[in-house]
Amino acid sequence: MPSSVFEGLVVDAPNRPPQVRTLHGPGELHRHEVRLRTAVAGICHTDIHYWEGRLPSGFPAVLGHEASATVIEVGSAVSSVRIGDRVVVCLSVYCGECRACISGRTHLCMNKAATRRRPEASPRLTERGRAVHQLLDVGAFAQEMVVHHTAVTPIPDELSMEQAALLGCSVTTGFGAVFRTAQVQPGQAVVVIGCGSVGVCCVQASSLVGANPIIAVDPSPGRRDLARSLGATHAISTDEVLSFVLETTAGGADHVFEAVGTPATIELAFDILAPGGTATVAGAVGATDRVSIPGFALLYEKRLQGCNMGSNHPQTDIPRYAQMILAGQVDVDSLITERIDLDDVARVLAGGQTGLSGRSLVVMH
Repeated sequence: MPSSVFEGLVVDAPNRPPQVRTLHGPGELHRHEVRLRTAVAGICHTDIHYWEGRLPSGFPAVLGHEASATVIEVGSAVSSVRIGDRVVVCLSVYCGECRACISGRTHLCMNKAATRRRPEASPRLTERGRAVHQLLDVGAFAQEMVVHHTAVTPIPDELSMEQAALLGCSVTTGFGAVFRTAQVQPGQAVVVIGCGSVGVCCVQASSLVGANPIIAVDPSPGRRDLARSLGATHAISTDEVLSFVLETTAGGADHVFEAVGTPATIELAFDILAPGGTATVAGAVGATDRVSIPGFALLYEKRLQGCNMGSNHPQTDIPRYAQMILAGQVDVDSLITERIDLDDVARVLAGGQTGLSGRSLVVMH
């Protein structure tokens, strides 16, 4: 079978201007692979971090990891999806056989190599004969993708492709951080630092759980307004966070969700915890960043924990969140700030999404 030919946004090196160029998919699928026609891809701040070089990646690369798509071909061993299925694409690819997968923590799969092509095999993605890296095994800023079958989950016909795309990262991470990673309980005091798409999903999930108060922290007035509209009881700027939280919660938060990914905001999240509280880092932290916390505070059983994609299992969680969207329990439409073409992605990456209250969506043609 001849290789497919399509357009994709290629980044040759960190901070280099991305360009829309002609790419080639593989002629033959491997047994566990799925070929997809991309419908919509969200621009996540994690994509920006990779483009800036804060997170390690191979180059040249096609960025993008949050997407909806249609299945156009399946490998011989794939039974979970069929040609024509509308799907969400999620980076939480897993082997199903390693220690983490067997224990039910597929989001922490320890053998990602088993979900990829071997080095001696032909690449999934090439440009003029050279291999092109797919960011986080997805590479959604292209008209087509070839991924491992565990990266895709079918969605209901009633769900729009724009809504579905946001299930690939921001909704799954934000809701999973609250529901799965931190397991917030009704009546607990919650603070969310950073009210981009992931942060406001943490706000929505906390509201659904029945947390109170829910304090949203962000320097952007637009983001604070969005957080209020989606369930925050308070929304404040980054000034005097410590004093406001200590006073409003009578001693500190039970849970703090950090959705920025900087050492300063992570340290702040830990500082505003009540004794026995938990700070959950849902933001993408730079590969070389270091975090410092006061050791004495550990005597008060404060906890700082990471969060990988909301501790999700995509084939379980994505259908659940899809039904919540259709039932009106989850608002994803308010997260969409603009719809753009592939040619416009470079502008968003260079701007760092500064001031945007939600997601820029790349709509494929």
